[in-house]
Amino acid sequence: MIVRARLALLLAAAPAAVVSAQTAPAAPPQRVAQVGPEEEETITVSTTKLPGQVVGDIKPELVLGAQELRAIGAGSITELMAELAPQLRSNRGRGGGMPAVLLNGKRTSGFQEIRNIPPEAIARVEVLPEEVSLKYGFRADQRVINFVLRPRFQAWTGEFDLGGPTDGGRFSTEIEANLLRLRNGSRTSIEAQYRIDTMVTEDERRITTPAQSRPFALAGNVSALLPGAQVDGALPGRTVLGVPAGVPNPTLAQFGAAPVNETDIRPFRSLLPDTRTASLNGTIAGNLSKTVGATLTGGLERTLSEGQLGLPSASFTLTAGSPFSPFAGAVLVNRQDPTPLGRFVDNWSGRLGTVLDGMIGKWRWNLTGNYNHAETETSIERGIDVSFAQGAISLGALSPYGAGLFTGARLTDRASSVTDTATLDLLLNGSPLRLPAGEVGAALKAQVQYLGLNATSVRSGVVATADLSRTQGNFQANVDLPIASAKDDVLAGLNKLTLNGNIALDTLSDFGTLITWGAGLNWEPKDGWAIIASFTREQGPPTVGQLGDPNILTPNVRVFDFVRGETVDITRLDGGNRALLNDTRRVWKLGLNIKPLEKTDLVFNINYTNTRIDYPIAAFPTATAELEAAFPNRFTRDAGGRLLQIDNRPVNFDYSQRSELRWGFTFTTALKPSASERAAAEKRIAELRAKAVESFRAGKGLPQEIRNLARNPYGFTPGQRPPGAPGAAAGPPPGAPSGVAPPPAAAPAGASPAAAGGPPPGTSPPGGGFGGPPGGFRGGGGGPPRGFLDGRLQVALFHTWTFQNEIGIRPGVPVLDLLNGSAIGNQGGAPRHQVELRAGAGRRGIGGRVSVNWQSGTNVLVDPSGATQSPNDLFFSPRTTANLRLFVDLGQRQEVLTKLPWLRGGRVSLNVDNLFNDRINVRNRSGAEPLGYLRDQLDPLGRTVTLSFRKLFF
Repeated sequence: MIVRARLALLLAAAPAAVVSAQTAPAAPPQRVAQVGPEEEETITVSTTKLPGQVVGDIKPELVLGAQELRAIGAGSITELMAELAPQLRSNRGRGGGMPAVLLNGKRTSGFQEIRNIPPEAIARVEVLPEEVSLKYGFRADQRVINFVLRPRFQAWTGEFDLGGPTDGGRFSTEIEANLLRLRNGSRTSIEAQYRIDTMVTEDERRITTPAQSRPFALAGNVSALLPGAQVDGALPGRTVLGVPAGVPNPTLAQFGAAPVNETDIRPFRSLLPDTRTASLNGTIAGNLSKTVGATLTGGLERTLSEGQLGLPSASFTLTAGSPFSPFAGAVLVNRQDPTPLGRFVDNWSGRLGTVLDGMIGKWRWNLTGNYNHAETETSIERGIDVSFAQGAISLGALSPYGAGLFTGARLTDRASSVTDTATLDLLLNGSPLRLPAGEVGAALKAQVQYLGLNATSVRSGVVATADLSRTQGNFQANVDLPIASAKDDVLAGLNKLTLNGNIALDTLSDFGTLITWGAGLNWEPKDGWAIIASFTREQGPPTVGQLGDPNILTPNVRVFDFVRGETVDITRLDGGNRALLNDTRRVWKLGLNIKPLEKTDLVFNINYTNTRIDYPIAAFPTATAELEAAFPNRFTRDAGGRLLQIDNRPVNFDYSQRSELRWGFTFTTALKPSASERAAAEKRIAELRAKAVESFRAGKGLPQEIRNLARNPYGFTPGQRPPGAPGAAAGPPPGAPSGVAPPPAAAPAGASPAAAGGPPPGTSPPGGGFGGPPGGFRGGGGGPPRGFLDGRLQVALFHTWTFQNEIGIRPGVPVLDLLNGSAIGNQGGAPRHQVELRAGAGRRGIGGRVSVNWQSGTNVLVDPSGATQSPNDLFFSPRTTANLRLFVDLGQRQEVLTKLPWLRGGRVSLNVDNLFNDRINVRNRSGAEPLGYLRDQLDPLGRTVTLSFRKLFF
């Protein structure tokens, strides 16, 4: 067995010792700083705060060190957070919100500032409960994730991804480049990204086209003026006649003999649009003085999207006296144009952010400013102007059976919006006084925010404009009162108890003043146990967009009409609703975190939440009988009851009520090497050391083999020490390769270990670094350091059990029970049970992870009370989504680096999302799959496979 490349760093001390032995008497071996990155990496628990730790006394629910991060195999913070999704999800929020993100225990200008930082630059990751977000001026419904960076790091990162669904139809390509430099408290990063996702059309999936209101076709069909009537008395019972192919002026007999023309419009309707996204971001951070730090960040992003909405169609009136008509009366010639209608979206955005932070006495202050600008242009083609062609047909100058009918201008609805957001907030953290049980913690935040929306829409030639703005002032205060502390001998029987109170005032220029307040407690009755209870009452306004987005009519939107049990193509109206009210949310939470075994990294989490929202704001849902009864003016039907249009603009419901229990555990353990693996490693170390000694004795310096293995495997620049290694290196010794730091100079006789470059007695290196265990590497011998060959096994499993999920639409209208037959979306009701599993293992650069999401089945009933059954009742199956990721970190495989040193820092990954190609299956009472709920309509992608190559250039 060949050991990993980073063993070479351990050998650097041996040649230097040999050189020293040739010129000086033998001396007792000195303790030197250990620089091998493969030393055992642990999170050290001590009474003092670790660098970058968050404020307050609430302990993290999850801590990941460098080895755990390498075992996950993520390529960026964005990918890492996706892997940690079960631990980051909050059941207190309005749904779908991101956690509050900290960097080195401090606020950032936003997630975009850090989203592409490579995990190799991260020393530690902490996940904390929602209560910690209050200490940083965030809402109480966001969990917190804190990334602690290494003190020194420098590398270019390049990544290329290529993939697509196994069902075909789409290719996805992404190219990323990133430069990150960390040194002496400063941070510089530049990143660029470009991604292409090609279009998926209906013919590339198993999609059935619903019947059209008229018999449109590219070649054309003739129908009567009245739907369902026969075309001509000479052809009794014939309601549709196909236009004969290749005949410029057909006779009635030729019409009677020709088949009805049909056109498959599925190739001209997109399930997923073609999108192209490019972004560029940069960040500079450093210290303005000994006590003040500063960050400046900015970015640009542009996205182009193109979708297809079907073929333009028109019915041309052909009178009986026309030279092209063999019919006794007027008829309609129904034609289509081969160029599809399109939906085009062009969006670009820019952002500029800055952060200043420092200390004033015992108070830490943070000043954050952000400016965001976004512009969106939307064009939707709804048809072609055929008035000129119709006039020519009426004059007998143009045949309705030939070409030249669709030469008019495309009828296009257009909408544009310009959004500007500017925010400035000041946060203070500190302790105003000390109580017998400890320091009182306080967080004060003041914020000013401006939002501006300028929108214009042109629909059927009618121009509508909206010019909205909102100025918002916010003040938030959070206080933590220590009540009991066994350490301070105050109510020692309770061990540790802290009470919390918070209040926030929001003054909005268009809504007046809204108030949020809450209270809670954090109790640790014994080591390894934590109980958190809290209550929050929050008033939330509608967004500027929900109030003032321009009205947009989108034709040919396919929906399922629950009332009639059919799938139809309708026109959907989207936009803002100025009549919206603010909502009021009340959340009760009781949480329990247990670490039952002191020496085992196993943590159980149990959280119960109960949420009621008065006047919740939601986009208008799907067409069920219950919703149409509550909002009849939102649905437009023809005389026969066929659904024509839905007004999809947001509304206020009366209330919503939800309660759920979420529980689970996380488990991490080391994967120890076998005795034979460790013996082989020790043998290999001895061989390499012997080669180094012999080479130096011959005056040749380090052998090329060792140079290849030792070349800067983790991006440590020459003279840079790995995180956790005390002392600073002055540079490589003569003849040593670039990137291999020398051992520290020998300490004077009787000096402490710290003077020789080691840590002070009784201490350990910072957690998550590469400092290694006390004792270090002694130049005279020894095998691989403790933890050198260790890997990591990680498991996280969470189950969410929803007891209640109902919506009161309006007073006097039956309540929607989303767990028992009601729905507000096209994905069915709400699942009662959800399970999230994340499991992974990695060792010596080879790893894999599996993520599984399962949800129970739901149903949508015409009569949710269950008193009657309808053939239009729908049943949604359970769904299991399993994702698999395999990776090989070539930089950790010595057998690869020996032959191909240019692969240092390289990694190959294979990602398979939706491994079993599972989709929700929808059936009605008869077991049929209704149109609009076909598997490929609900999930056009299915299983996707992506191959990635990523490389760090040091």
